[in-house]
Amino acid sequence: MAQERSDKCRWFSKYAQAWISDSQKLAEFICERMAAGKKLSLPQKFWFDPSWGKIHKTQLVLASKLLKKFPCELILEVLGSASGNTWSLAAPWLSQLLEQKVAARAIQEEKLLKKFQAADPGAGPAFSPLFDFSDSSLEVERKKELINRFELVKSLESPNGQESPSKSKPKPKPD
Repeated sequence: MAQERSDKCRWFSKYAQAWISDSQKLAEFICERMAAGKKLSLPQKFWFDPSWGKIHKTQLVLASKLLKKFPCELILEVLGSASGNTWSLAAPWLSQLLEQKVAARAIQEEKLLKKFQAADPGAGPAFSPLFDFSDSSLEVERKKELINRFELVKSLESPNGQESPSKSKPKPKPD
């Protein structure tokens, strides 16, 4: 945890009032889901509570393992969508869902690349292949590159190819 946002601590925790790492964010997300399922609310710094401490620590370890293969944003996206019944990062289907999502994004990326190349035949490849599963760990720069690609695909998926209103920049006023 940190008082200042950084590359390592980029998520704000409502339970610690501090910035937390990717693995802490994923563990917190799962603990929130478990608490909601039991119709409980998590106390501030719940990881010190004897009933939540062991669960949180286990999810931290599992999160660290997943983060070696997938970026945090992708994991959160999958956890927040189709896998609403995922109560642990050890769920056997979670890795399969993540790999399917990566494959789907690779297909979307390929379609976008073809679309760009059709519009400008002289253009070279827009970017390198999305993901290499032969490497078990990703470097920080590679993760940032993947995150940027996911954001690009999301912005291009919106209606009429326009960016979503929340991400659009204000138009300059004519003089």
